[in-house]
Amino acid sequence: MRVYGILLVVLVSWFFPVCAWAKMSFGQWRKLKRNLEKSLRQDTSKALAALEKAKNQDDPRLAEWLVRKCLFSDQPDISQKAFDLLKGYKAKETVKKIADLAQRSTKVSEKWRLVLLLGNYSSSPKISRMLANLLFHRDWQVASAAAQSLGRLSADSALSALKRALRKYRHSHPRLAFEVAQAIEKISGQKQKDYQQTYGDLFPKKIFSKTVIFALSTDSTMGEKFILPAKDKKSKPKSLTLLDFAKESLKKAISSLDSHTKFNIIAFSSRVKMWEDAPQKATAGKIRSAHRFLDRLAPSYGNDVYSALKKAFQQNDVDTIYLVVNNFTRSGYYDTPEKVKRGYKRLAQPHFVLLHTALLLREPKDLKDKVARARVEELNEGLQKLYGDITAYSFGRLEKYFYSKTQSGGLNASGSKSKKESFTISKKKGRIGYSQWRSIRKKFEQALRRPKREESLEVIEKVAAADDPRCVKLIMEKGLTHSDIRVVQASLKGLKRCRSRDSWRVILNKIKRISDERLQLLLIEVLGAYGKNVEIELKLMDLARHRSWRVKSAAIRALAQVGSGKCIAVLKSFLRRRSSHLRLAVEAADALERITGKRPANVPRILSDFLPPAVASDRVLFAISLSKEMDKKVWISSDLYKKIYPKKRAISLEKEIYIKKLELAKYFLKTILTSLPPKTRFGVVAFSGRIRFWKKGLVRASRGNIRSAKRYLDRLDVSYGEDILGAYRASVKTFKDVDTFYIFGASLPSGGTVEDRQKILEKISLENLTYFWRIHSRVFLRRAPSNASKVKKAQIEKWNKATGSFYRKLAEQNHGTFASFPGK
Repeated sequence: MRVYGILLVVLVSWFFPVCAWAKMSFGQWRKLKRNLEKSLRQDTSKALAALEKAKNQDDPRLAEWLVRKCLFSDQPDISQKAFDLLKGYKAKETVKKIADLAQRSTKVSEKWRLVLLLGNYSSSPKISRMLANLLFHRDWQVASAAAQSLGRLSADSALSALKRALRKYRHSHPRLAFEVAQAIEKISGQKQKDYQQTYGDLFPKKIFSKTVIFALSTDSTMGEKFILPAKDKKSKPKSLTLLDFAKESLKKAISSLDSHTKFNIIAFSSRVKMWEDAPQKATAGKIRSAHRFLDRLAPSYGNDVYSALKKAFQQNDVDTIYLVVNNFTRSGYYDTPEKVKRGYKRLAQPHFVLLHTALLLREPKDLKDKVARARVEELNEGLQKLYGDITAYSFGRLEKYFYSKTQSGGLNASGSKSKKESFTISKKKGRIGYSQWRSIRKKFEQALRRPKREESLEVIEKVAAADDPRCVKLIMEKGLTHSDIRVVQASLKGLKRCRSRDSWRVILNKIKRISDERLQLLLIEVLGAYGKNVEIELKLMDLARHRSWRVKSAAIRALAQVGSGKCIAVLKSFLRRRSSHLRLAVEAADALERITGKRPANVPRILSDFLPPAVASDRVLFAISLSKEMDKKVWISSDLYKKIYPKKRAISLEKEIYIKKLELAKYFLKTILTSLPPKTRFGVVAFSGRIRFWKKGLVRASRGNIRSAKRYLDRLDVSYGEDILGAYRASVKTFKDVDTFYIFGASLPSGGTVEDRQKILEKISLENLTYFWRIHSRVFLRRAPSNASKVKKAQIEKWNKATGSFYRKLAEQNHGTFASFPGK
């Protein structure tokens, strides 16, 4: 037994030095190797997953197996994964094994990658000496890898060898000389004066290459125009196409090449054109020939990037490729980004050739439209990812150039236009001279003939704001009575800025003798903007006793702005008569709250809630849209769902619940009808492409009428169109005594005689100056899914903004409130 024990100790002491460095036992290594070889025989994804598991196994046997089986694989993904794994190994024995393999390797492609790996390990004298010797290798690819590795190792001992190599390659191989100079700069911190690369338009001012290929896209999108900013104050911005800009930049780059540098040009769209069959030296004659070739290029459909790069890689002794592109591949066999990536990785292996990409991108900030901006941002992200991956795979540089179609300062391609002098009114001693008054009158009449122009509206507003009795009379006669709402609005805006006693006295005298109720309402609104004034307040108190409820309503709102303690008794009289006209009582309560700071009790407020607790009117009409948009679903909370469908089973709060907009609108309208006081008179209108009435006249809010209205709502279904103007006009003709209008909408107007939303707003606002309805709008908006793309979200946001803006303006221009569902 003693003999066997001694033998065991001897064997262990002999075997331990051999296995002391190994992190895995022999059995573990066999098992790992078997699993890795099995995964390599399967598909690429399984092989990559198996290699990922070996990430922390820093073992020389595994490193040697990765080098022999994976590093030089025909599958680029596996080769790249092996390279990344080997970069992470730091054990001394592993590094020694890789260095030995690099020393013994005879194939250029294999030796290049192994030498490139050595730059990722800590510097040691042996590796530094080895790399310094490889700087003078007969194959420039190996020498290039040695220079890059020495730069990363920052080995001071190799500095003298690098300087010798720089002198040797200065003229014989410019790219190699540039990489050696970069390594010297990283080690010593001293910049090499002749090897500092600066960029011009699209290309470096000096290109360091022995054989360079320029690949230029001539896709039809390269014909897009943009504004090239001025370089200095003396020059002007100019408009040119992307292709013209790229050609001019390429001409400068070719002209700056050294005479011993070889170059070629490849232009590609759906087919590939080459300047010459093989690279040519940059002599004066060849440069002129290349310029003529570029001048003949024109945009055409297609962007076969892969075929162009394949032609470039097939050129003799090429070491650098410059690619100018602005779009995805749109033709050829590899016509998707993923196909291009896979094809390029197979094409570019091993990565001797540097690929530098100049990517032309549209500036998203120029676009005011959010959807268009989102599309451009999404396109830019995809292009940067595609060409960034391709460029990084070849150790190149991606340069992004954002071009703009606009120029600050108002300059465009045709130059700046001289600005017309704006219309001004001058006064002497507070009065307008007779000669100037004649010219003002003439200018005003010209503006009335062209009310669509902004200049015309500006003239009308300035004449109204001139604060002169003659101008005020002119505006009352021709501005406020005009058939275009824009002229009326501009006249009102200008009159409200008048402050002289003579001006508002003209208005007061006109109101006494006026018979046109519409003009009377407008002038009362103007008086309300003049601030506290006893004479104006007394006149408004007198108008508050007018026989027309519309004039009373306008006078009450004006008193809220100009009134003092004198009008309180008049306003309280409307509260005592609230049963006869609730709207006037509510407006009187609002005026009293503004004047005294206290609101009378038991008077409802006009609230902007989507579902108001009270409609603040006893003569109300409800309109519900039946457009196709109402058939779409909207997200609601679980609590609201239980209120709508109390008999259905409970739903978890965490779950998103969707319901059709029409069902939701019916529920809201039914809830409002249920809350109406019995004395309230109401009506219901359903509109889409055609208008339907529940009853042609207002009825009392009795239990029977409310049940009948609910049954009518249950029978409604969606159809095409959303004729808002038609619904308003039909309602005005049918219901004579309405004062409040609630409209439940879901989309922009469509299906009527007028579909332009601006014209619809103008027509409703103009016609409502006579009827004086208070229009409250409620709109159902869309909600973007959580997994929606950026473009889809922008489209929904744009749609919501346009729809919400229309209904908001409709309410604001007609003294109403606005609310949206879902709210913001």
